[in-house]
Order: sequence, then structure tokens, then C-alpha cells
Amino acid sequence: LILIANRLLKSATTKLIVGILLAIIILGIGISRIYVGVHFASDVLGGWSLGFVTLAISRYCFNRFGGGIA
Repeated sequence: LILIANRLLKSATTKLIVGILLAIIILGIGISRIYVGVHFASDVLGGWSLGFVTLAISRYCFNRFGGGIA
């Protein structure tokens, strides 16, 4: 969602606000999983790390190959 929002939105301020809101949602979901007791902190940190690596690879591919979004 962060990549798509950055591609579709024109204003830098709007991109920043949407990026912050999405980051808050990502952090909130991870923290809630620990709070509810369905995951250990290491599970959530591992998921965040894997998500960050996936985001970095996806960003590279979008920038390198165009991403298919106008």
C-alpha cells in the first residue's frame, strides 16, 4: 500500500501523511498481536523485518521496471 500510495498521490504532504498512517497501522497490528498473546515479540520483529525486506525489494522492482502504474 505504501508503494502504491506513493505512486498515485501527487502531493508530498499527502504522501507523508498516508505513509505515517500506514506505518502506525503496521506497528499497531504487531503490538496488538503481542498484547493479545498470539505471538511472541520475536515473531512480530521477524515479521516486521521480513516486511521491510519485501518492501525494499518491491520498491527496487517498481523503480527499475516501472511498476505498471501511471
